[in-house]
Amino acid sequence: MPHLYPEILLRGLDEKEKEEFKRTLNHSPLVARVVEILKEWKTNYETTPRDNYESPSWACKQADRNGSVRTLNQVLAILDHKETE
Repeated sequence: MPHLYPEILLRGLDEKEKEEFKRTLNHSPLVARVVEILKEWKTNYETTPRDNYESPSWACKQADRNGSVRTLNQVLAILDHKETE
């Protein structure tokens, strides 16, 4: 079953351009490597100990961490698509 590509990737492309773009994205070693790196960063954010509750800036650090994970999720939602052929 093919994945649906985010509309943002295909916006403004005609049907022929969309198909070429999907094919290129599916077979791009660069995209695959970037996805691996982003997933690693996300895992690091999610698994780093949160043991500094005594810090007065703990809430700011947590908000920054949550925002970083949210941004990584958004980028991964755009890039991490494999379409079956």
